[in-house]
Amino acid sequence: MDLRDLMPGMTVRVRAGHPLAGLFGTIVRVKPTHVWVLLSNGHQTPLLISEIELVDDPQLALA
Repeated sequence: MDLRDLMPGMTVRVRAGHPLAGLFGTIVRVKPTHVWVLLSNGHQTPLLISEIELVDDPQLALA
């Protein structure tokens, strides 16, 4: 995955190994080195591209 492939509004999940692992979120800003994500717990946080994975079905994040 490349930062150029990411856009605001995409649903992502925080990868295993990160303290916030398992949380879902929505990309709100894409920066050159990281993305800002509004997480399902209501917090907005910067994450490196290596710390997230795209969610193919956003409905999974609602379950």
